[in-house]
Amino acid sequence: MARRSMGAARTAGAVTLGAALMVAAAACSAGSPKAAPTGPQPLVAGTAVATRVTKYPIAGVTLYLLFYPAQGVRVEAYLTVPQSRRPVPLLVQLHGGFVSEEAIQHYNFGYTAAMAARLASASYAILYPEYQGYLQSAGQVRGLYTTALDTLAGIRAVEALVPIDPQRLYLVGYSLGGGVALKVASLLPHVRAVVAVSPYVGLRTVLPWQAANAQPGTRFFNQRVGETRSYGTLPSQAVLAKESPDVSTITAPVLFLQGTGDHHVAWQTVQQFFTEMKAAGKVVKLVLYPGGHHGLHHDYASAAYVELVTWLQKYGLTFSS
Repeated sequence: MARRSMGAARTAGAVTLGAALMVAAAACSAGSPKAAPTGPQPLVAGTAVATRVTKYPIAGVTLYLLFYPAQGVRVEAYLTVPQSRRPVPLLVQLHGGFVSEEAIQHYNFGYTAAMAARLASASYAILYPEYQGYLQSAGQVRGLYTTALDTLAGIRAVEALVPIDPQRLYLVGYSLGGGVALKVASLLPHVRAVVAVSPYVGLRTVLPWQAANAQPGTRFFNQRVGETRSYGTLPSQAVLAKESPDVSTITAPVLFLQGTGDHHVAWQTVQQFFTEMKAAGKVVKLVLYPGGHHGLHHDYASAAYVELVTWLQKYGLTFSS
């Protein structure tokens, strides 16, 4: 999209969760007492490093600033972990952004430490990837496929750093992040459940709809300009497959939450993707909100939140009271 991001507001889509259980402490140094560390030590796995953030203390939960490698690029994320040595579920929160490739670095959009602290859970870990090109991440803004690979690398980094239950991985995404959740679920077979709010469902579905319906001066038209600049007016089947989730390989149950008044994501594209999943025999649900806007922040915020929590609870994610 021509210099326009497909993102819900930073505060949107954050799942309010619970409070308390503990991450394994970093191994003690075998050196002399004089060389012993005096403060919290970072968690390290290969070149992934998670440094404790102490500005926002959370009872029973540790907040980390994480940097990890993804396709040769240093990517930023925040991570909250219950203070427990037992394996915990992992919820990945995926924010919106650009759906096309842009010559932008350190784009000022994404989750903050304060938000991660406020939304920390005592029941499970939460990962907030920023993707390359956003905030402190290196690289430039890229499309759906690269952003999904950044997210996969972040999940693997977390699994190497803290005890995570590999069978309890949940993805919640907004706007572009909804598409990232779908793409990751199509690449990763052990995702337990997905919630996609106002999701960009991929180039294969979106580009034909835009070609037939996008009017000059609309965000849909601007998105098409960015997409065709990045991928061509008539992208090859290989490019379409790369920049789109694969319905056939999604095994996780998926909940779509979409407003019909959305000017960033056409509800018809979400309905089409839902219909394809349904026809393929997938476990999927679509809730359409008449006149609802992008991210469902206002009139439908409470109702959408209830749907989201109910879906995740149905598939085994326990919310703290």
